[in-house]
Amino acid sequence: MKKKDKFWDYAEELKGRFLCNFCQKDFSGGVARLKSHLSKQTCRDIAICEKVTEDVQAAALLAVGRVDIYEEVCWVKKVFDDAKYVVDYIDRHVNILALQRYFTDNKELRKYNKTRFASYFLMLQLIIGLEDAPDFWLHGNDVIKALEPIVGVLRLVDGDGSNAGYLYEAMVRAQETLKKQKIVNPDKFSRIWELFEIRRNNNILNRVYATAAFLNPSLMYDGIITYDNQDVSKGLLFVGEKMVSFDQRDDFASQLLVYQGKHPKLFNFLSISQLRTAHPKIWWEVNGGFVPLFIKIAIRILSQPCISSACERNWSAFDAAQTKKRTRLLPQILDDLVYIRMNSLMMTRYDEVELQDRGPINLEELGDLPEDVDDGQDELMDEPIGEEPVDVVGDDDSWLSRRISIGTFSANREDLF
Repeated sequence: MKKKDKFWDYAEELKGRFLCNFCQKDFSGGVARLKSHLSKQTCRDIAICEKVTEDVQAAALLAVGRVDIYEEVCWVKKVFDDAKYVVDYIDRHVNILALQRYFTDNKELRKYNKTRFASYFLMLQLIIGLEDAPDFWLHGNDVIKALEPIVGVLRLVDGDGSNAGYLYEAMVRAQETLKKQKIVNPDKFSRIWELFEIRRNNNILNRVYATAAFLNPSLMYDGIITYDNQDVSKGLLFVGEKMVSFDQRDDFASQLLVYQGKHPKLFNFLSISQLRTAHPKIWWEVNGGFVPLFIKIAIRILSQPCISSACERNWSAFDAAQTKKRTRLLPQILDDLVYIRMNSLMMTRYDEVELQDRGPINLEELGDLPEDVDDGQDELMDEPIGEEPVDVVGDDDSWLSRRISIGTFSANREDLF
């Protein structure tokens, strides 16, 4: 039996409606609308409760915190909706589209897509660059200003490679930027700040990321991240309990002091120079021999990506593979098709990712977001696997043993992976 939501303690459940225990007003809907009512957040299509207690409001605010900025902040939603209207209108009228290209030196507008990473932001960013005009562009610039630090963090974590040592610092920078904006214009930016803090504390930052930032020698040596930081000390305690055996904890504690004290055997003139030129895990591989236990933990943590999006792209590949042309494929054949395609893509990008993981990540220059943010899976899955199209019918999987060409070499599947 499904457990009753705790928020029903604050309202009387009626048939398709509820009566709030605080303001004694009844509304249509279920527990989701009840949470919105108690959270006192506007723009949620329900009147706010003026008599709810602070503790219940805080709990309700956390419960609805998963809704994104687009849904929560009215003026941001209006700007994005107007931008979508502009893009749709221009895209539907050939003459206007031609004029737009003529006067903007053939710049193309970016279409929004709910399933694509940051596509709304990209769409608005390009429109803002086309014209200086009244209120729409003024508010549009405010949206770009508000979301740019957040998109920068997303750009960092969505990239391939080892980036765990940089997430905590990137979040701190985004937090400081949003805080300044909130102070300058609290009416516009306060709600965005609240949503950022909710996500930061409940959905994004784990104490291990604070530890990873401390183990990033470029941040620790410059005093940007210190052991006095509460998140860092809790994270190191967590790492010591989970990753260090009981009989090695004394060595872990002593080697931590060596690293924190910037011992000359760790931080000589060569290793200090490498802080600016090497990825943190590479720095530890080269310079961490003086602390043999600490180096293993540091490399293990700093080698991790922030999120599992690279693995989750397999699901996009499955969706792209299930086209009308392939509806007759057996599940095993479909699995093999995705297996070959995704592994060939990883092989193609192997050298690029390895090279990327040897240098530091510059948080000031995370790079522009790519125009196509859906990884192009549809096009990749529709390409022929070999030089000649292969007919796959029924349960005949003999095609898998044929020689396939990927890039500039040929091999059997067993030799490739």
